[in-house]
Amino acid sequence: MLPQLEPPPFESTDLVTRFESAARGHGFRCERYGEVAGCPLIALTKRTPGPRPRLYLSSGIHGDEPAPPLALLEMLESGTFDSRANWLICPLLTPSGFLKRTRESAEGVDPNRDYKDIRSAEIRAHINWLQRQPNFEITFSFFDEIMSLSKLLRKIISRLPSGFVQRTSSLSDLEASVTMRMSQMTLETA
Repeated sequence: MLPQLEPPPFESTDLVTRFESAARGHGFRCERYGEVAGCPLIALTKRTPGPRPRLYLSSGIHGDEPAPPLALLEMLESGTFDSRANWLICPLLTPSGFLKRTRESAEGVDPNRDYKDIRSAEIRAHINWLQRQPNFEITFSFFDEIMSLSKLLRKIISRLPSGFVQRTSSLSDLEASVTMRMSQMTLETA
């Protein structure tokens, strides 16, 4: 028998409000690109002038995996996403699943498997939003697993073309300072 999930600490509409507030407080533009089950679908964008990598982060595709959206919220509130990159973030891809604490969307579809057949409103809206965006250099899709973001960023950044990212006080600070342990829903900064 599977353990019972604890209810999320707040409803998804409250979570969206917190995302938008934290994002605006740190220079992000907030876009509502759809709505499902009374909850807005949001994208947060922070563009920085000059040659900067475009990093896309998504989370919350499965409602029974609350840690990734909550970790991204902590990162937004703490100002982790600075001007060293162009940030495009969809922090809660399936709010209807988050409300029900299920893997599936309101339509009973596993949204992670829906990008081919496109049966759910969330995925249809997400695809429409993605099609309006520039190409991303790096994409992160967060699931409820233990992972070290700093190690992953270090590996990816080391493969970027020479001179693409300024090394003086650049993303290496982020690499060194951010470790995300999603299973514990914590963010540690050195």
